Amino acid sequence: DARPVIFDEAEAEGQRGDSRMANVLALIRQASSETGGSIIKGSAGGEARSYLIRSCFAMSSVNISAYQAADRNRITILEMCINPERSQEERKKEFKDICKKTAVLLTSQFTAAFRARAINMISTIRENARILAAEAGVLIGSQRLGDQVGTLLAGAYSLLSDEPIDTEHARALLHEQDISQQKAIGATPDEEQLLDYLKQSALPILTATGRQDLTIASLLRAVQGYPDAQCAPEPAAAALALVGLKAIPGSGLVIANTHKGLAGLLKDTHWRRDWARVFKRLPGSLLSGVVRIGDVSCRGVVVPWVVAE
Repeated sequence: DARPVIFDEAEAEGQRGDSRMANVLALIRQASSETGGSIIKGSAGGEARSYLIRSCFAMSSVNISAYQAADRNRITILEMCINPERSQEERKKEFKDICKKTAVLLTSQFTAAFRARAINMISTIRENARILAAEAGVLIGSQRLGDQVGTLLAGAYSLLSDEPIDTEHARALLHEQDISQQKAIGATPDEEQLLDYLKQSALPILTATGRQDLTIASLLRAVQGYPDAQCAPEPAAAALALVGLKAIPGSGLVIANTHKGLAGLLKDTHWRRDWARVFKRLPGSLLSGVVRIGDVSCRGVVVPWVVAE
């Protein structure tokens, strides 16, 4: 059975909640695979049983738990906005009216007819999804995001028309939507977000005026000898080494593949386990081989200065 999943209260509060939602998101990624994503479990009789998840998921929450690019490409966020032109009493009345209409409309007979109509229109919906996805991919700049948006719009359009959509109408429908969020996702790759997060992280350092917390971006400027640097190059290099970073003049920034200090900086992020693979995707990045960072010899990724800055 291909059954939809509705997940209320999909918040990730605390480490346990974050781990729970990470497992749910992993299941969603499996469900989005057209050919893979089988789950194999052992039965009481010692036989292997295979399950293929083929569900669409609808989750409601105050906070968003989808941080990784692989999840943001597969999940479309719809936000409920408050109309500032209406008073709280007017909004309460409107919500009560919606509840009444829902109770009257969503009868067993209606839902059965709705489901039968959707099944009968499968071929039309799939063709509309193909056309809308192609146009959305061009508009957003990412075909993967276009596939996501196009499929959702094809389902929505099936509530308005029984007929296949043409290209001109598809473009008009897309231009009516606010897809700024999808464009922002496509514009900022996961590796760039990781680098920005790292550069914004602060480290303690002793300066001429006493102890200060400086961002890694500031320490990198100090190591390179910028005149506006907030500390000298030597203490900056020592502070960077404590978190597995080493600046090589004329080459770039070496980031250790495994390091306790760097793991501490990334412990509350989804990059905490495999940051080296993500850094390797940055333009011009290379494997460093064995490098001495502080008192430790390790392997890492060299990010060119033109990218690291």
